[in-house]
Amino acid sequence: MQALHNSRIGDFTRGGQVIIHFMRMIGQVIHKFFSAIVVLYVVMTIGIFLGITDPYDRYLAWRYAGANAGLYLGNADNPTYVERKDQGYLQTTVREVAASPVIRARALGVGRVWVRAMVLSASAGAALVVLVMFWLLRFGASHRKEESLRGEGVVEAALLTKVLRDDGVSSPLRLAGIPIVKGTETTHILVTGSPGSGKTTSIFDLLLAIRRRGDRCICYSPSGDFIERFCREGDTILNPFDARCPTWDLWRECRTAEDHYMVASSIIPDPSEKEPLWNNATRQVVAAISEKLGRRGMDAPTIDRLLHYVTRAPDDDLKEFLKDTDAAALVNGKAEGTAANIRTNTVAFIRSLRFVPQGRQQFSIREWVERDTGKDWIFLNARPNQLPSVRPLLSMWLQVFATNLMGLPDSQSRRVWMVIDELPSLQQVKSLYSFLAEARKYGGCGVIAFQQLSQLQEIYGDKGAANLVGLAGTWVCMRQNDPDTAEFISKKIGEIEVMENQQGISYGANEIRDGVSLNAQRKMRRVVTPTQIMQLDNLEGYLKVVGKYPTGHFAMTRQEMKKQVPSFIPSSVAEDDVDRVPSSVYREIDAPGVARSTGDALASSTGDRSKAQPESPQTSGGEGAPSTASATPEPASDASELAVGTTQMLRPSDRVRMRAGGAAPSKKAVGHEKNDGTADTQAALNFENPTGSARHDA
Repeated sequence: MQALHNSRIGDFTRGGQVIIHFMRMIGQVIHKFFSAIVVLYVVMTIGIFLGITDPYDRYLAWRYAGANAGLYLGNADNPTYVERKDQGYLQTTVREVAASPVIRARALGVGRVWVRAMVLSASAGAALVVLVMFWLLRFGASHRKEESLRGEGVVEAALLTKVLRDDGVSSPLRLAGIPIVKGTETTHILVTGSPGSGKTTSIFDLLLAIRRRGDRCICYSPSGDFIERFCREGDTILNPFDARCPTWDLWRECRTAEDHYMVASSIIPDPSEKEPLWNNATRQVVAAISEKLGRRGMDAPTIDRLLHYVTRAPDDDLKEFLKDTDAAALVNGKAEGTAANIRTNTVAFIRSLRFVPQGRQQFSIREWVERDTGKDWIFLNARPNQLPSVRPLLSMWLQVFATNLMGLPDSQSRRVWMVIDELPSLQQVKSLYSFLAEARKYGGCGVIAFQQLSQLQEIYGDKGAANLVGLAGTWVCMRQNDPDTAEFISKKIGEIEVMENQQGISYGANEIRDGVSLNAQRKMRRVVTPTQIMQLDNLEGYLKVVGKYPTGHFAMTRQEMKKQVPSFIPSSVAEDDVDRVPSSVYREIDAPGVARSTGDALASSTGDRSKAQPESPQTSGGEGAPSTASATPEPASDASELAVGTTQMLRPSDRVRMRAGGAAPSKKAVGHEKNDGTADTQAALNFENPTGSARHDA
């Protein structure tokens, strides 16, 4: 039987039964409802007729109709009578009644009234039919559609905008063309979407509104889109390889030992769980050197002097310099292996400071924050080929901003924005969680954008990534190619409780078994499913605002914004991201845990030493920049310079072979030459100020 049920014959039978049952139900509806309408029509016609005619006129019309019937039947001369209005009777014949003009006129008048009553009833009946059909459709649809019991579903962008406007909570700040809830910008904004989905485009509306409102902002975008479209005269561009970048002053940012350790912790990432010693010790050494350089009585501190003690100073000089600091025990002569390990590890992470331009107008992020006035912005940027070299530096600048903003007095009116596009392109910004959790009372407004959740989890960990995105009150969700991220976003947008109506059809050989059952069940349903998120088109997405408001569905149109300035102007400063140090610089030591360079600095002990000698590196400040050769090497001292390169930590049992002798690169800082004022570069610097160089507020 099961085989027949699943066969083509079974399909034919099942389809026929369902159609016959469906047609039978349609016939029942038509018969029941339209029979009732016919009865109602007749009742309405009689009622109207009786209501607007005189009873005596109806009597005369009745007698007139009877007389005409008598004439037709041949009873014209039969006697009859007509009741008079005064209750008397008039004896006459059928012929005389039919021929009476008075009776005929009264009868025709009553007939016309009857026709009028039928027309009126027909009009009312037609309207009633339409109303009944409309009611049946609505009632049937109500048993087919879900009924929302708790929570808000999805509406189109125009309706969400209208709802916010009608409630008086529409903000001038917009995302993807939709206003957010007024005053909720301090609860922060999250934007997520796969490449090409329109993530950055959705932020443009917001940045335009921030500019119009006069709020201050520090923003980062590796693409340079923010600089091109929103940079104005008086803004500051922090890209060490850009000709417009000022000289960032580390010691104007740091006023206490805690400040120096904060900067060191920002540049040097968190240590691994297996071997936490090296990164923690590296932070202490860098913080101690920078703090001591900034003490009163010392020479003017510079990045070059900091790098000197980290990379070039002899071991004895470094020990002497740090002897009265907390880091002295880490570099003393009793633990040479540990000291060498820490120093090499320090070189690996401090390298990004080498590219900070020197000799330009000085700038301090801390002082920019503490000024607490003005409308100028800070733009952080690095091109893709530059980002690996300055990623720690960019992350540290954001750390300095967030930390110092939360050092300001509380304010309900202050609005200072931190907009980070492509957050995972930076290393961990340690104060970002604190900023999103606590900056509200200081007027801090955060916008973070990323592509996939796994990118954040790789940097901040599973719980850390979940905590970061959970602190954002307003969400913009574009298309996601990653199922895990789509699932996560779907859960975060939330669920609604609905009353779901389910319909069942039963049929059998006997009609008495045919029937339809309707059941209502309460269910929890996702507002937006992961599949819906993954199937969005480019420039299409969902906006979840703060409060008891529905999720808005939007579809943007790409509008080209005028580019105000170039996103990048090459500097004449050298841009080689690492100094390649010949293998002959190194000396052989037993150094447990020393970091080994993965570049060309370490050559095989049995190989040709000439292979370890690098070619003269061609450095550039970016696309189209002139190249310059590195400085001429000079002999190395006994305390050899350490290679600056990409490093990986080795086990303490590993033995690193370093050689001494040969020529070492010049100690002159490579890549910090001052702009020579050539016509092309000078014209680029005057992109905003035709009367002089670009202005950067300190």
